[in-house]
Amino acid sequence: MLTGDNEREIWRYQIDADDWNPVRAAPCLAVLFTEWTKGFAANVYDRSPYDTWLHIGYDGRDPVEVLLERDLDPFAFPVYISQHPHKDLLRARQLECGVDVDRVDQPERQEELLDAIDAALASLRR
Repeated sequence: MLTGDNEREIWRYQIDADDWNPVRAAPCLAVLFTEWTKGFAANVYDRSPYDTWLHIGYDGRDPVEVLLERDLDPFAFPVYISQHPHKDLLRARQLECGVDVDRVDQPERQEELLDAIDAALASLRR
């Protein structure tokens, strides 16, 4: 649970050791569900013949491109957003949310980052 200016926000990150990119999916759960509902209206979901799950871009198309074509927020959907084909889109959303991952590897920023992590952990313990 986030606090302060980020209270109630929904964040996501890739579960991939080589592509860890935190980014806000939606400002709140209601907005996330609204975006998913718009996805049904825009007919972005397909049912796979191999399982009963709903997929986006099952026909081999890039799911992010499918969502963008229909004016939907791809970060709100459970699709893989790699930094390679969508780096500019990913970085723009991160910067919009106050996350500059390019600064993380700079040694002079490590102390600032550790302080921010400590503050976040302290807020979670309250």
